[in-house]
Amino acid sequence: MAVQLPLAGLAPAHPAPAVSDDACDTSLWDYPDCPTEILNRHAKRIGTSGEQLFDSFMTRFGLQAHALSEAHSADRLLIVGNVGLYVQIKTTTHPHGGIYRFSASRGYNRSPGGVRAYEAGEFDLLALAVLPENVMAFTTSRRMSQAIAATAIPALRARPRDTLEEALRALGVPIPGEVTGAGPHAPVPTGAEGCA
Repeated sequence: MAVQLPLAGLAPAHPAPAVSDDACDTSLWDYPDCPTEILNRHAKRIGTSGEQLFDSFMTRFGLQAHALSEAHSADRLLIVGNVGLYVQIKTTTHPHGGIYRFSASRGYNRSPGGVRAYEAGEFDLLALAVLPENVMAFTTSRRMSQAIAATAIPALRARPRDTLEEALRALGVPIPGEVTGAGPHAPVPTGAEGCA
């Protein structure tokens, strides 16, 4: 087995702590098939996973997403062309009655400010992450209660940009690669037209 020798002057100031077999939290190992109390205990980690799923989608679409501080009302700043959009990301883990539900609210129970709806200007785009299905939907709606039917999952998987493009159009943001006035999903001219 190859071993990387430390470079002089770059050795860590303190040795890494020994890791025991029980140092790994295995309670999420069977995700999404975990008891509700486990999911609740790890809500922050699951939410972070939804944010990372969003980042992955945006990277695959060739867009730049920048994380914002916890103090900001939005989770990401998404750059689409020359437009910056504030994005709020909500994550869910299980369907109830064939529906994946999202609470698009700010705050939490027992907090000084309580739970409240987002105000105008706090975000432009709402990203809904269905984490166990690895799909996302996008909307400009500010309703506190959002839902995605489990029957919509195959369409979201087959055409992952559709709801994003619909939301961008609602915001008046040009769709990357779309020819103006040519309609949805228009091919981008390659410059080879008319060549024999």
